[in-house]
Amino acid sequence: DWTPMSAASSWAAPVMSRSASPGVRYVQLTLAAAALTSERPESALPVHDSMVSVAREWGRAPVIAEALTQRAATALRLGDRTRAEADLNEARQWLGGLDPAVRERLEVPVLRVESDLLRPADPAAAAATASRALALVQSRRDRLWVAQLSLRLAKANMALGRLDEANAALRAGIQAFDEERASLQDEGRISSRDELWQLFDTATLLADRLDAIAGTMA
Repeated sequence: DWTPMSAASSWAAPVMSRSASPGVRYVQLTLAAAALTSERPESALPVHDSMVSVAREWGRAPVIAEALTQRAATALRLGDRTRAEADLNEARQWLGGLDPAVRERLEVPVLRVESDLLRPADPAAAAATASRALALVQSRRDRLWVAQLSLRLAKANMALGRLDEANAALRAGIQAFDEERASLQDEGRISSRDELWQLFDTATLLADRLDAIAGTMA
């Protein structure tokens, strides 16, 4: 049966062969990866490999860093922490030579994935990383980024047992998410599978933990 994911996985290779431009091929692969990543990350990973290869062929440092960061996120989702860390380290190397304003903008996705990578072993570093990224995006009033990074800050604080801080981060993230939803004429642009809905799931988990603590003190 046809689905967007099956179409993307079968479409990427032949479409690539029709274009001699690395820029066009990169955009096509980005669309294919986006269609696959949420439901079939294992199928998206080879597309990300192609994205990295085409980005290197194109030779533009911001694009290479972006492709490596996206592959790192998918690799981490599949449990390959070693590959994710290697891709993030290389992405940072490519960002190092860029103009500071460009580097600051492109660093935010790297920090997001780094926070996810750090959280299991070092939640304090994960919280600091998410906070740093939040400081970069809040001045831009980018509500979706604020929501994504607030979710990571909340998760890291929960892992540390800082429940009040986690609650504050979740409130900020949910507020940003709700404001973004209200600004969209087509709310369907935010998929029911979007990770931002995890804000509400995490808030429920936090409430359960707070109730459990209250119960032990009663």
